[in-house]
Amino acid sequence: MTTKTINLKLQEEADLYSPFDPAQEMISDDVVSHLTRSFQNLHKNNKEEYVLQISCETPLNKETAAENLRNFFAQEIDSVKRSLRQLFWKSLCLAVFGILVLSLWFFLSADSESVNLEILSIVGWVAIWEATSITIMGRHELNQLKKQFDKLLNAEVRISAPANE
Repeated sequence: MTTKTINLKLQEEADLYSPFDPAQEMISDDVVSHLTRSFQNLHKNNKEEYVLQISCETPLNKETAAENLRNFFAQEIDSVKRSLRQLFWKSLCLAVFGILVLSLWFFLSADSESVNLEILSIVGWVAIWEATSITIMGRHELNQLKKQFDKLLNAEVRISAPANE
C-alpha cells in the first residue's frame, strides 16, 4: 500500500479556521479547497493511504487542530450520506409517479386516442428517465465524494509547529 502526503503550510493557527468562527472550530474554506484539490491530484487508486502534513510557523494546538479536521470530514460524510438518502427517495418517488402515470395512460388509451393521453405518456416516461438518471449519475458523484472524505478522515495528521511557550 502506498502512502501519499498532502502538505499544508500555515502562517498561524487562525489560518486553519474560518475567520467568521470565533470558537475556531470550523475549518476554513480555503483549507478545505486545498486539501480536496490536492487529494484529487494525488489519488490514483483505492489502495492508497494519505498523510496530512501541516506545518505552521507559529505555535499551534496540535491535538485540537487534528480533532477539528477529523470532525469536519466526519460532518461532511454525514452530509453526503444525507444527500444520498434524499436522492434515493427522490428517485423512488419519481419512479413510482412515472409508473402510475404510465399505468393510467395504458388504461385510458385502450378506449380512445387524444393529445392529452400522449401528454400522460410523455410525463410518465420523463419521470422514469429522471429517476434512472438520478440513480445512475447523481449517486455516483456523491459516492465518490464520500470515498474522498473517508480517505481524508482516516488520514494520519502530522503537525509541525514551534512549541507553545
